[in-house]
Amino acid sequence: MLNRSFRTWRSGPRTFVRWGTLGRPRARASVTPLDLTPSSQYPLSEELKDKYDGMTKEQKRAGPQRAQIVSPSLCDDALSLLGPSLEPCKGCDILDINPGAGLWSQKIHDAINPRSHIMLESNPALYGQYLQPLVEAPDSTYRMVTGDATQFETIEQLISKGYLPHQQAPMLDGSQTPKLNNSLLVTGTLMWDPHLPGINFTSMGKQLIYNFVSMSWRNRLFHQFGPVRMLFWLSHNDHKDLVPKSLQNLSKFGYNVQLKCDILEIVAPPQAPRGMGPAFLSRDPRYEFESLIRAMNTAKENCVQLPEHRRDIRHGFVEDIERLTKGTGLMTSEDCFNYLVEQELSGKPTLGLLREFVRDFLHKEAEYKRITNSHAADATSESILSVLTKRGQPKKEKEKIQTTEEPEMPKKRGRPKKEKIQATEGPETPKKRGRSKKENVETGEDSEIPGKVMPEGKVDRRRLAHPSGVGLSRARAQIRQSLGYQFTIDELVDVGEEMYKLECKLLNTPANQPEEKKAEMQAELQQLGSQFDEGQQAIMPHIRSQISSDLDDRLSLHSLSRLQWDERPFEPIAMQREEVWPPIVAQLALVTPKPIIGDLSSVDLDFFFDFGEALLTYPQVALPTALDNMEHGLSDIIKDVEELRDVEKGGRIDHSRMTVRMVTHDQLLGLFRAYQNWPFRSPGSDRRGYFSYKMERNV
Repeated sequence: MLNRSFRTWRSGPRTFVRWGTLGRPRARASVTPLDLTPSSQYPLSEELKDKYDGMTKEQKRAGPQRAQIVSPSLCDDALSLLGPSLEPCKGCDILDINPGAGLWSQKIHDAINPRSHIMLESNPALYGQYLQPLVEAPDSTYRMVTGDATQFETIEQLISKGYLPHQQAPMLDGSQTPKLNNSLLVTGTLMWDPHLPGINFTSMGKQLIYNFVSMSWRNRLFHQFGPVRMLFWLSHNDHKDLVPKSLQNLSKFGYNVQLKCDILEIVAPPQAPRGMGPAFLSRDPRYEFESLIRAMNTAKENCVQLPEHRRDIRHGFVEDIERLTKGTGLMTSEDCFNYLVEQELSGKPTLGLLREFVRDFLHKEAEYKRITNSHAADATSESILSVLTKRGQPKKEKEKIQTTEEPEMPKKRGRPKKEKIQATEGPETPKKRGRSKKENVETGEDSEIPGKVMPEGKVDRRRLAHPSGVGLSRARAQIRQSLGYQFTIDELVDVGEEMYKLECKLLNTPANQPEEKKAEMQAELQQLGSQFDEGQQAIMPHIRSQISSDLDDRLSLHSLSRLQWDERPFEPIAMQREEVWPPIVAQLALVTPKPIIGDLSSVDLDFFFDFGEALLTYPQVALPTALDNMEHGLSDIIKDVEELRDVEKGGRIDHSRMTVRMVTHDQLLGLFRAYQNWPFRSPGSDRRGYFSYKMERNV
């Protein structure tokens, strides 16, 4: 039973609610009238808003509101895209968790036509009027059960009381692996607004989906009848950790989930602004386009059509990118940036691709050139690009003038003395410079500008200052510096990819290859390694991590993929916030459990997870360093893992250039088995949770 506490206070028009679980930091969320505004396009959202307004203060404080799907078209489009994947589940049993207003429940019921549909609802007093008519309809297969799905005992009691009479646990011996159970489908919504905190998880939605996935390997809950497909609506903040779209976003949580199941994203949020800082870590647009074109081509081969009204901004650039790259999607960072700048200046928004401060600068710069009406040609995209990049322009050398005169002696340092001016008769001169009024260029109103009045026909660049407070000149310098770093990183990533290709070539060299040929390739590899290391040391330390992030993303795209996102069979459809109430960004995911890796026993699984979580504590660290951090000298087991030298399984020669996040699932299993046979294991390492306890103490 989760023991929850809350506090409320008021600050102006907002009401802040603080939710939490005792013994853990509490999450804070704000609820404003704007957050709960319904859409007139969806009457169900207006009904839910009226119900919320009619609740008492005690009822509102009882817990966060569960977000509800209110758009019938969103459900129809999602099920249309998902149709072939749900074909094996036709006529099965449905366990519906948190059906709420019941719109999604009705849509999936009509699509599958199940023999029984069990709706597990925790708040029948609020949603009973929507669900009870479904139960009371003639020849209905609906059944409503009251219970809280956040407590696993509720699901266990539901099964023990015989609500799923058609399900039977498979009779297997220890050597058999249970097959996927197509006779049961679990669906529901795991979204709260504000988010409901979990135990050792940032949200209850993330906690539930992680435990539901993990129990498929333990044959518990509804997985006791065999591994079951799950189709859940999740908030974007929970889903983005389940399906990372860049290796720099791959965490221990995401790696474990991908190890145990396949996740297919059906509904995705629209493109969000791309800002600065850790919260906006994402792939470089060039790699995003490459992954996008690969998914679109796969969908075209499978005859999957994405509805026009469900496409986002990125899909509008696919045809251009295919034409420019001849269908490969391969671009340099400079070419990709130039293309996006041209599109932004031509009126096509590049939201989520170019950073927001770059987009703001482009429009401010174009506006400044338009207002000044000077150098009209400078307002074109080509001129702005040439100013930003300045690639290939040689520096002008100062002409040396030969003179026979003796060089002047250097002047003394210091500020020159000001000559005293005799006061004359006339009006008194103010001691401090005042503020003069000038017409505002943007609004046409008079406003005060520090400094002298600009001559007619001239514009003060401070008028068009960047929103962050820096002027156009400074913003241009910042963008130019950032581009210089990115282009340099791109060149180093090219070297890193050449190193990887040469390593693969050496590993695949036949045994009868002449030794001289091998020596030449090894010498070339050593030269590339020195070039890569020297270039990395020349870059400022705070951006060196970007080199390994970009290199890992490129190798994952061009060799063995480490992300399920890059293997998606189609692009997910885009939704809008108002299609859910309260308006939040939601995503729909189909979760399919995988067989247990390596046929490990339940006891070995505990040790395997403990070993893997300790290794993945720092995913961006080199593999030998991470192993030595776990136990002194543990990197010695790398030589015993064949998967780390197998090119087909993602292996390479120099493992010091291989980060932990590039370790595949087969390689992780090989490392675990090599550790079990390692003769230098520390005393106590045969206890469960040994590495977790040890890593916590080290941290």
